[in-house]
Amino acid sequence: MTAPANENPSLGGDLEVQVSHAHAAALRESGAKSEFITAMSHELRTPLNAMLGFAELIQLSGAEAPVSEYADAILKAGNHLVGILNDVLDLSRIEAGRLALHLEPVPVAEIVEEVSALLRPLAASRSITVTVGSGLDGRHVRADRQRLGQVLVNILANAIKYNSDGGSVTIDGAAGPDGTLRIEITDTGPGIDNAESIRLFQPFERLGSAGRVEGTGLGLALSQRLIEAMNGRIGVRSSRGNGATFWLELDVVQAPREGAAPPAPASDLMRADTPPRTILYIEDTESNIRLVARMLDMRPSVTLVTAVNGTDGIAAAHEHMPDLILLDMHLPDIDGLDVLSALREDSATSSIPIAALSADATQQRIDAALAGGAITYITKPVPVKVFLARVDELLGRTPTRSRVSPTPL
Repeated sequence: MTAPANENPSLGGDLEVQVSHAHAAALRESGAKSEFITAMSHELRTPLNAMLGFAELIQLSGAEAPVSEYADAILKAGNHLVGILNDVLDLSRIEAGRLALHLEPVPVAEIVEEVSALLRPLAASRSITVTVGSGLDGRHVRADRQRLGQVLVNILANAIKYNSDGGSVTIDGAAGPDGTLRIEITDTGPGIDNAESIRLFQPFERLGSAGRVEGTGLGLALSQRLIEAMNGRIGVRSSRGNGATFWLELDVVQAPREGAAPPAPASDLMRADTPPRTILYIEDTESNIRLVARMLDMRPSVTLVTAVNGTDGIAAAHEHMPDLILLDMHLPDIDGLDVLSALREDSATSSIPIAALSADATQQRIDAALAGGAITYITKPVPVKVFLARVDELLGRTPTRSRVSPTPL
């Protein structure tokens, strides 16, 4: 007599149910973690915006020591915290499959030079020489320019921080396998045991360097995930006492056809005799309102009008017909997206440029705001000079509106 193929016919069905339940539980856990990280990022970015903004204003005011030194310390600590928030949020996006990448031909030598110039002051402080070889010249890879720069900053910063005083770092490239370009960053530091090197790409893994070298252990873990998201590979060759070479491989592509770059918009907003412009800022946090007001003090031709909730903001837009609206996305009465929709659907305000200015850095929120009619999305905290440059650019696009004279702040 032939034995049945399955002694327990219900076993297969039970296993499928168990797998389905486990999968659903994992999705719920991942979703809860993502929501927590998003909420944490937003709640920390809001006070950081005021803290870093006012510290930078102290610097720009030419304050003398020790006040300037205090401001420097605040900026350094605050920017470090912002970096951690960005890395954690990026890791969360990658795990959730929500990381938006713009893959295009990227000139490798150009971006390597930008990154090297950015980090040369850090290298000079320890007499470390940074040299860029010729193997990257004329090469383009398929990548997201911003994210590739982020990876290179992480790796080059590590090559400097973990190096020996008076050491050197070399960045070069050569043809890799299967039509790829291999970018290598080699340092003369203490090196890493081969058995330990695989742990470098685990989140928060610092191989015993915690407390000695500033960092969180997230940079390389994030770099690996970013490179893999760009269909590349990353790795390290090293041995104790012989330095380390971090390498990454990306697909080589043809250089894009060159076109004439559009001229940068000129701005005379720093002059008091230019035509007046009005900005409406819809924001409920007092410290953020005060910060934007102080930053715009550097633009004498700009008058700031404020509203502390969405309802008042819509009314103020009709009353003052501003040249630009800065809109927080989390307001006490109406969601920022609803305010955006109301202003866009009203013919009286539909043509007013609206820039989202928010501590919500989630890609979903950014995409929703841009789809809803925001012309740009500025994430808090934003450096003073960057903020003013964006305001200059946005107002430079907008002709002066005829309006009722606004009430100054």
